[in-house]
Amino acid sequence: MMNPPSESMGPSFSALPYAIYLICLVFIIILSIELSPSAEGHGTHRQLGFPPCGFLTVTGYPCPSCGLTTSFSYLVRGHGIKSLETQPFGAFLFITLIVFGIIALVGLVKKIPVSVFMESMLFERIQVLLLVLFLLSWIYKICIMAV
Repeated sequence: MMNPPSESMGPSFSALPYAIYLICLVFIIILSIELSPSAEGHGTHRQLGFPPCGFLTVTGYPCPSCGLTTSFSYLVRGHGIKSLETQPFGAFLFITLIVFGIIALVGLVKKIPVSVFMESMLFERIQVLLLVLFLLSWIYKICIMAV
């Protein structure tokens, strides 16, 4: 008869979450390289066949994510200032995704369970910071597009 695993053994390791994250990250980087950033500061996503932003079309105001794709495309080309001017959250998010990619590689190599990172206080703080930056960047985007 097998005994159930002891809770003292800690969380189990799985490479799958890391692999999925890293594959998605590579896809995002490749897309950011392939797309030409729109000079308007938004609309780069239209190169993928998507329609114009419905929120912007209906309200005349940018949606919270207006300019993210454009910001990513600028940053991957080394245009950090232009990326920040276009959509500050986009620049910060792209850098955060890269940092998390490095963490994912370390976790994968050292076989650290994803739950160790997810349960850390730092992860919770990053989530709050991302939310605040997201909202502030939306306000910024509304202000610059109103001019």
